[in-house]
Amino acid sequence: MTKATYEQRIVQTYTLNPRWGGDKAALDRDEDGWEAVMAEEAGAHMEAAWQQVAKCFYYGNNATHGDSKFGYGLLQSYDATNMVVDAGGTTATTGSSAWLVAFGPQRVQWVYGANGSFELSDVDLRDQSDGTNNFTAYFQELFCYPGLQVSSQRFVVRIKKLTADSGKGLTDALVASALSKFPVGVRPDVLFCSKRSLYQLQTSRTATNATGTPAPIPVESHGVPVAPTEALSDVEALTL
Repeated sequence: MTKATYEQRIVQTYTLNPRWGGDKAALDRDEDGWEAVMAEEAGAHMEAAWQQVAKCFYYGNNATHGDSKFGYGLLQSYDATNMVVDAGGTTATTGSSAWLVAFGPQRVQWVYGANGSFELSDVDLRDQSDGTNNFTAYFQELFCYPGLQVSSQRFVVRIKKLTADSGKGLTDALVASALSKFPVGVRPDVLFCSKRSLYQLQTSRTATNATGTPAPIPVESHGVPVAPTEALSDVEALTL
Protein backbone atom coordinates (compact mmCIF):
# COMPACT_ATOMS: atom_id res chain seq x y z
CA MET A 1 0.00 0.00 0.00
CA THR A 2 1.21 3.50 -0.78
CA LYS A 3 0.18 6.81 0.68
CA ALA A 4 0.15 10.38 -0.51
CA THR A 5 2.25 13.12 1.03
CA TYR A 6 0.77 16.58 1.53
CA GLU A 7 1.93 19.83 3.00
CA GLN A 8 -0.06 22.81 4.18
CA ARG A 9 0.54 26.13 2.47
CA ILE A 10 -0.98 29.51 3.19
CA VAL A 11 -2.25 31.24 0.05
CA GLN A 12 -2.47 35.00 0.39
CA THR A 13 -5.21 36.88 -1.40
CA TYR A 14 -5.19 40.49 -2.49
CA THR A 15 -7.79 43.16 -1.72
CA LEU A 16 -8.99 44.44 -5.07
CA ASN A 17 -11.05 47.58 -4.55
CA PRO A 18 -11.49 49.70 -7.70
CA ARG A 19 -13.69 52.78 -7.14
CA TRP A 20 -15.21 55.21 -9.58
CA GLY A 21 -17.66 58.08 -9.72
CA GLY A 22 -18.34 61.56 -11.01
CA ASP A 23 -19.89 64.91 -10.23
CA LYS A 24 -23.67 64.46 -10.07
CA ALA A 25 -24.33 67.84 -11.67
CA ALA A 26 -22.14 66.98 -14.66
CA LEU A 27 -23.34 63.40 -15.09
CA ASP A 28 -27.00 64.39 -14.88
CA ARG A 29 -26.51 66.68 -17.88
CA ASP A 30 -24.95 63.98 -20.07
CA GLU A 31 -27.12 63.27 -23.10
CA ASP A 32 -26.99 59.52 -22.42
CA GLY A 33 -27.81 59.91 -18.73
CA TRP A 34 -25.75 59.37 -15.63
CA GLU A 35 -26.31 55.60 -15.79
CA ALA A 36 -24.45 55.36 -19.11
CA VAL A 37 -21.54 57.44 -17.82
CA MET A 38 -21.23 55.32 -14.68
CA ALA A 39 -21.30 52.16 -16.79
CA GLU A 40 -18.45 53.51 -18.93
CA GLU A 41 -16.50 54.44 -15.81
CA ALA A 42 -17.07 50.96 -14.37
CA GLY A 43 -15.72 49.36 -17.55
CA ALA A 44 -12.61 51.53 -17.62
CA HIS A 45 -11.77 51.06 -13.94
CA MET A 46 -12.42 47.33 -14.02
CA GLU A 47 -10.16 46.97 -17.06
CA ALA A 48 -7.36 48.83 -15.27
CA ALA A 49 -7.83 46.79 -12.09
CA TRP A 50 -7.69 43.42 -13.86
CA GLN A 51 -4.69 44.49 -15.90
CA GLN A 52 -2.90 45.08 -12.61
CA VAL A 53 -4.02 41.66 -11.35
CA ALA A 54 -2.69 40.13 -14.58
CA LYS A 55 0.74 41.64 -13.88
CA CYS A 56 0.61 40.22 -10.36
CA PHE A 57 -0.08 36.75 -11.80
CA TYR A 58 3.51 36.80 -13.07
CA TYR A 59 5.32 39.25 -10.79
CA GLY A 60 3.39 39.01 -7.52
CA ASN A 61 4.64 41.45 -4.90
CA ASN A 62 7.59 42.65 -6.98
CA ALA A 63 7.35 46.41 -6.56
CA THR A 64 8.67 47.23 -10.05
CA HIS A 65 6.45 45.05 -12.22
CA GLY A 66 3.73 43.81 -9.87
CA ASP A 67 2.21 45.24 -6.69
CA SER A 68 3.98 45.23 -3.33
CA LYS A 69 0.61 44.67 -1.63
CA PHE A 70 -0.11 41.49 -3.59
CA GLY A 71 0.86 38.02 -2.38
CA TYR A 72 2.99 35.59 -4.36
CA GLY A 73 2.87 35.37 -8.15
CA LEU A 74 4.61 32.87 -10.41
CA LEU A 75 7.93 34.66 -9.88
CA GLN A 76 7.88 33.95 -6.15
CA SER A 77 6.33 30.48 -6.45
CA TYR A 78 8.20 28.57 -9.15
CA ASP A 79 11.26 26.36 -8.70
CA ALA A 80 14.00 28.77 -9.81
CA THR A 81 16.61 25.99 -9.76
CA ASN A 82 15.01 23.12 -11.64
CA MET A 83 12.06 24.56 -13.57
CA VAL A 84 13.81 27.28 -15.54
CA VAL A 85 15.44 27.69 -18.95
CA ASP A 86 18.00 30.47 -19.38
CA ALA A 87 17.88 32.10 -22.83
CA GLY A 88 21.25 33.72 -22.15
CA GLY A 89 20.43 37.36 -22.92
CA THR A 90 22.94 39.90 -21.58
CA THR A 91 21.58 43.37 -22.38
CA ALA A 92 20.40 44.89 -19.12
CA THR A 93 16.82 46.15 -18.81
CA THR A 94 15.71 44.43 -22.03
CA GLY A 95 14.83 41.19 -20.30
CA SER A 96 11.56 39.34 -20.53
CA SER A 97 10.18 35.96 -19.51
CA ALA A 98 7.90 33.36 -21.02
CA TRP A 99 5.90 31.11 -18.72
CA LEU A 100 4.56 27.62 -19.43
CA VAL A 101 1.75 26.78 -17.02
CA ALA A 102 -0.41 23.72 -16.39
CA PHE A 103 -3.68 24.76 -14.74
CA GLY A 104 -5.87 22.76 -12.37
CA PRO A 105 -6.83 22.35 -8.70
CA GLN A 106 -3.65 20.39 -7.94
CA ARG A 107 -1.52 22.50 -10.26
CA VAL A 108 -1.96 26.25 -10.70
CA GLN A 109 -5.18 28.16 -10.18
CA TRP A 110 -6.70 31.44 -9.07
CA VAL A 111 -8.42 31.42 -5.69
CA TYR A 112 -10.67 34.06 -4.14
CA GLY A 113 -10.84 34.94 -0.46
CA ALA A 114 -13.94 35.60 1.62
CA ASN A 115 -15.60 32.49 0.15
CA GLY A 116 -15.23 33.79 -3.37
CA SER A 117 -16.86 37.11 -2.58
CA PHE A 118 -17.35 39.46 -5.55
CA GLU A 119 -19.23 42.47 -4.19
CA LEU A 120 -20.27 45.24 -6.57
CA SER A 121 -21.93 48.04 -4.66
CA ASP A 122 -25.02 49.89 -5.77
CA VAL A 123 -24.50 53.40 -7.11
CA ASP A 124 -25.02 55.89 -4.31
CA LEU A 125 -24.48 59.59 -3.65
CA ARG A 126 -21.62 60.92 -1.53
CA ASP A 127 -20.23 64.26 -0.52
CA GLN A 128 -16.91 64.79 -2.30
CA SER A 129 -14.28 67.51 -2.50
CA ASP A 130 -11.64 68.37 -5.11
CA GLY A 131 -9.62 70.21 -2.48
CA THR A 132 -11.29 73.51 -3.23
CA ASN A 133 -14.97 72.89 -3.84
CA ASN A 134 -17.44 70.49 -2.28
CA PHE A 135 -19.90 68.65 -4.51
CA THR A 136 -22.25 65.68 -4.61
CA ALA A 137 -20.98 62.70 -6.58
CA TYR A 138 -22.23 59.39 -7.84
CA PHE A 139 -20.06 56.62 -6.39
CA GLN A 140 -19.58 52.88 -6.92
CA GLU A 141 -16.94 50.31 -5.94
CA LEU A 142 -16.03 46.64 -6.11
CA PHE A 143 -14.54 44.34 -3.48
CA CYS A 144 -13.00 40.98 -4.29
CA TYR A 145 -9.95 39.06 -3.09
CA PRO A 146 -7.94 37.27 -5.81
CA GLY A 147 -4.81 35.25 -5.11
CA LEU A 148 -2.63 32.73 -6.92
CA GLN A 149 -2.27 29.16 -5.74
CA VAL A 150 0.63 27.06 -7.03
CA SER A 151 -0.07 23.64 -5.53
CA SER A 152 3.04 22.08 -7.04
CA GLN A 153 6.13 23.70 -8.54
CA ARG A 154 6.30 20.87 -11.09
CA PHE A 155 3.66 22.56 -13.24
CA VAL A 156 5.34 25.91 -13.96
CA VAL A 157 8.43 26.51 -16.11
CA ARG A 158 9.97 29.90 -16.76
CA ILE A 159 12.09 30.83 -19.77
CA LYS A 160 14.13 33.81 -18.54
CA LYS A 161 16.57 36.35 -19.96
CA LEU A 162 14.78 36.74 -23.27
CA THR A 163 16.35 40.00 -24.43
CA ALA A 164 16.84 42.28 -27.41
CA ASP A 165 20.23 40.65 -28.10
CA SER A 166 20.53 38.88 -31.44
CA GLY A 167 19.68 35.21 -31.05
CA LYS A 168 18.50 35.58 -27.46
CA GLY A 169 14.78 35.80 -28.10
CA LEU A 170 12.08 33.19 -27.77
CA THR A 171 12.48 30.13 -30.03
CA ASP A 172 10.87 26.74 -30.46
CA ALA A 173 14.10 25.17 -29.20
CA LEU A 174 13.76 27.03 -25.88
CA VAL A 175 10.14 25.92 -25.61
CA ALA A 176 11.18 22.31 -26.23
CA SER A 177 13.76 22.60 -23.47
CA ALA A 178 11.10 23.98 -21.12
CA LEU A 179 8.69 21.16 -22.00
CA SER A 180 11.32 18.60 -21.08
CA LYS A 181 11.15 19.78 -17.47
CA PHE A 182 7.49 18.89 -16.96
CA PRO A 183 6.58 15.48 -15.51
CA VAL A 184 6.09 12.68 -18.04
CA GLY A 185 2.56 12.77 -19.41
CA VAL A 186 1.97 16.40 -18.41
CA ARG A 187 1.75 19.19 -20.96
CA PRO A 188 1.21 22.84 -20.06
CA ASP A 189 -2.07 24.44 -21.06
CA VAL A 190 -0.52 27.63 -22.35
CA LEU A 191 2.69 29.51 -23.08
CA PHE A 192 2.48 33.15 -21.93
CA CYS A 193 4.87 35.68 -23.48
CA SER A 194 5.17 39.35 -24.35
CA LYS A 195 4.35 40.66 -27.82
CA ARG A 196 8.06 41.16 -28.45
CA SER A 197 8.77 37.54 -27.57
CA LEU A 198 5.96 36.46 -29.89
CA TYR A 199 7.60 38.41 -32.71
CA GLN A 200 10.97 36.84 -31.89
CA LEU A 201 9.39 33.41 -32.06
CA GLN A 202 7.87 34.26 -35.44
CA THR A 203 11.12 35.55 -36.94
CA SER A 204 13.06 32.55 -35.61
CA ARG A 205 10.99 30.26 -37.82
CA THR A 206 11.94 29.57 -41.42
CA ALA A 207 9.26 30.20 -44.02
CA THR A 208 8.50 27.04 -45.95
CA ASN A 209 5.92 28.35 -48.42
CA ALA A 210 6.52 28.66 -52.15
CA THR A 211 6.39 32.47 -52.19
CA GLY A 212 8.94 32.96 -49.41
CA THR A 213 6.62 35.16 -47.35
CA PRO A 214 7.44 35.31 -43.62
CA ALA A 215 6.25 32.60 -41.29
CA PRO A 216 2.78 33.34 -39.86
CA ILE A 217 2.30 34.77 -36.39
CA PRO A 218 2.66 31.78 -34.03
CA VAL A 219 -0.42 30.41 -32.31
CA GLU A 220 1.37 27.39 -30.83
CA SER A 221 4.78 25.90 -30.17
CA HIS A 222 5.16 22.12 -30.03
CA GLY A 223 1.38 21.92 -29.67
CA VAL A 224 1.19 24.34 -26.73
CA PRO A 225 -1.06 27.37 -27.37
CA VAL A 226 0.80 30.68 -27.31
CA ALA A 227 -0.90 33.58 -25.52
CA PRO A 228 0.76 37.00 -25.88
CA THR A 229 0.09 39.41 -23.02
CA GLU A 230 0.89 43.01 -22.20
CA ALA A 231 1.23 42.03 -18.54
CA LEU A 232 4.73 40.65 -19.15
CA SER A 233 7.44 43.29 -19.25
CA ASP A 234 10.22 43.67 -21.83
CA VAL A 235 12.40 45.64 -19.40
CA GLU A 236 12.97 43.06 -16.68
CA ALA A 237 16.29 43.25 -14.89
CA LEU A 238 18.41 40.23 -15.71
CA THR A 239 18.72 39.50 -12.00
CA LEU A 240 14.95 39.10 -11.62
